[in-house]
Amino acid sequence: MLRCFRRYGCYLLLGAALARGEGFAAETPPTREPRPVSAKTEVEKIAALLAAIAGADAKYTFIRNGEKHTGAEAAAHIRTKREKAKDKVKTAKQFIELCATQSEMTGTPYSVLNLADGKTVPLAEWLNGLLAEMEKLPAPPKAEAAAETPSVEELLKRLGADDFETREKSTEALIRLGAPALDAIAKYEKASADPEVQARCAKIRNAIGDPNRTAAHVLEALEKSNATFLRPGGHLLGSKFDGKNFAAHLRAKAMLQKFELTRPAREFVDEIAEKSSLHDSAYRVVFEDGKEQDLKAWLVETLKIPVAHEKKP
Repeated sequence: MLRCFRRYGCYLLLGAALARGEGFAAETPPTREPRPVSAKTEVEKIAALLAAIAGADAKYTFIRNGEKHTGAEAAAHIRTKREKAKDKVKTAKQFIELCATQSEMTGTPYSVLNLADGKTVPLAEWLNGLLAEMEKLPAPPKAEAAAETPSVEELLKRLGADDFETREKSTEALIRLGAPALDAIAKYEKASADPEVQARCAKIRNAIGDPNRTAAHVLEALEKSNATFLRPGGHLLGSKFDGKNFAAHLRAKAMLQKFELTRPAREFVDEIAEKSSLHDSAYRVVFEDGKEQDLKAWLVETLKIPVAHEKKP
């Protein structure tokens, strides 16, 4: 009981001190192991490299500023850098150079450790090798064209197809492509005169979410909320909070875990705002009409926080 009081008391004190404070700086690593795929456009090549980064845990460890990271952590960090770079990254080569070469904080190159032979190589070198393999792959025979993943442009055109199943599959495929396809989707939506195409584009954008939202945006939304927030097992110091006090609690928790508030909102929700560290139970939100919902589900829905789109169809 005393131990619990001390730990949560520390959260409260830190929360009060940090209610209006800034976040902390911390980077997440980059890279996963890619399989050679036939990618036509630059957007598809970037998506393939990110997918490769996220799935290499079994064979590789990714190193940033001397610290080891999983492929999923590395991919999340690089994806965030890609989204912040926006129009500066138009090709896969630029993606590697600007987002996956070195730490912006220290200038130290990212590297990849091969778990099988213990050798370490620069991440940029590793990714460029994958890109070279990707670009060497011959185009598939025409008979197999149907099995190929269509380009973003082709998927957008299929949103207006006569066949309902084609429209549905194209919608799902664009959602899986995630943030790299957002600009093309928004432009196509604006240019289209077809109401269904416009509706599907809006649906896709909402499903992908806003890639620019950070942990700080989540805290800001909590502070402005009129809902009541529940912390499980909080009998000693109280379990109900208004938005400002609950945001202060999560801010302090993030500080103790050295979680940078400039990191993506999705990572903040998963690591900080999903459940109580003390009781391993989900935080809850209670609305004015008395209805309840898990905090994580409410944040993802309300803030349009993007989900991880690592898997290929």
